[in-house]
Amino acid sequence: MNEKLYIRRARLIDASALAPEARQSDLDEVAALGWQAIDSAVRHSIMMSDRSYSAFIGKQLLAIGGIERISSLLYSGRPWLIGTKLVDARPGTFMRGCRPQLARMAAGYRFLENYVYVENGRTINWLQRLGFEVHFPAVPYGIYGKPFYRFTMGER
Repeated sequence: MNEKLYIRRARLIDASALAPEARQSDLDEVAALGWQAIDSAVRHSIMMSDRSYSAFIGKQLLAIGGIERISSLLYSGRPWLIGTKLVDARPGTFMRGCRPQLARMAAGYRFLENYVYVENGRTINWLQRLGFEVHFPAVPYGIYGKPFYRFTMGER
């Protein structure tokens, strides 16, 4: 099935639409980082990002993601993405849209870096398929010091 993916700039209201449909693995990761509510975390990320987008299949929200600028001098950014259950239901459509969208969002950045929760195996796999390097072993991260893997792309 070749479904049409529609991508537009993220809106703060999208966070409210995503919250009840968020994947459990993303809920767990956001909680491990210390956020009480996923919609608050997503709104914060949208506001902090240079570029953030919402992806849809038809009228159904698929995911919201973006890149927060870490340093203008070093051209580095922090990529993030929160998916809905539709990501797991339509993995082919999701993956087909990821590479070109990542390339558009990452234009102008030399280095991307963030952390992924060790319990989030599907996301770790997805990051590697997109070309990110996942660094082992895990390190304590976030306010609770839960185990996370650092992931990177590009050169500092």
